[in-house]
Amino acid sequence: MAGEVSGDIQAALLIAELKRRPHPLQITGVGGVRMADAGAALLFDSSDWGVIGHVVPVLRVRQYLRRLRDVIAAVRRIQPHLLVLVDFPGFNLRVAAALRGHPPVAYYFPPMVSVRKGNRGRRIAALGMRLLATLPFEATAYEAAGADVRFVGHPAVDMVRPMWDLDIRRARLGLSAGSRVVGLLPGSRAQEVALLLPIML
Repeated sequence: MAGEVSGDIQAALLIAELKRRPHPLQITGVGGVRMADAGAALLFDSSDWGVIGHVVPVLRVRQYLRRLRDVIAAVRRIQPHLLVLVDFPGFNLRVAAALRGHPPVAYYFPPMVSVRKGNRGRRIAALGMRLLATLPFEATAYEAAGADVRFVGHPAVDMVRPMWDLDIRRARLGLSAGSRVVGLLPGSRAQEVALLLPIML
């Protein structure tokens, strides 16, 4: 279950890895085009669920509550052997709280707690799910909070590899040799791109 572009990407990578295993799997989910392309049968397309800020979620509260109700009902109806939540904490933590471990739940890219004040780690640990932390300091923080956590590493380590050297990249972009290249990475949500890219430019 992923609710934004970044989660859809990570869930698709996870699905692709699981599909390489010898045992047969049926994967049903909530996600976007990348999950579908990786082999998940989508119950709901969550491509436009991810937003930033506090105003938009408040304006869409009825829509989110309806989605939450529909997703929880679908999980109870399907009764999967395992529910994997991916990122998207505002929604996925509510799903986990409603289901309380029935079915068993694993949370891949759980919410960050190492840099937050308060007892968020203990509250998440109390939900009784297996946490799959992608950063070692997050695993340590969750462990200190009493969570069932495993450090699994970050998929970006395997994904980020230079495809061409800089001169080849410049030539493909039509830039002169030795020119300075700057990457602008405003985010994965449409809101982020619309708000941040003009400022960056």
